[in-house]
Amino acid sequence: MGLDASLYNNWSSRIRTDHKFAWVRGTDTETDTPLINIPAANFTNSITYTNPKWNNFLVSLESQYAFEQKRYPDNIEVFSPEQQEDVILDINTSPDAYHLLSLNTEASFTLKNKNDLTVGLSASNLLNTNYRDYLNRQRYFVDDMGRNISLRLIFNY
Repeated sequence: MGLDASLYNNWSSRIRTDHKFAWVRGTDTETDTPLINIPAANFTNSITYTNPKWNNFLVSLESQYAFEQKRYPDNIEVFSPEQQEDVILDINTSPDAYHLLSLNTEASFTLKNKNDLTVGLSASNLLNTNYRDYLNRQRYFVDDMGRNISLRLIFNY
């Protein structure tokens, strides 16, 4: 079972906020154990400012918070030939909760036709947070992506 909720508000013709929440829960009913790879509950909030008079200028700040997944199956015990004993294989334990900030901005310009060039700049994980997402199978080896800055040029011809 799960829940997705979304709420937005246009505070004015130029300012808008968006809020989203997602929660999923899964249980193996035969063994009464939590299912693996169920995403952790998460919140996403954003505020956006737009101004059509400034070349359709847009700037948006987004906050994403992912909770720690507390429901996961027990880790398994396997025999280690190296150690000649049973050891716990820690493959189900979830990583810690994390919070990410992102920024997006763009503007449109007229060259030949109306709004035929759009220039945008995006930065995700602004604070360069070290985090590991529960659904990323590489989380056992390395942190998820750090700060990422992208420049977009869109030319309609």
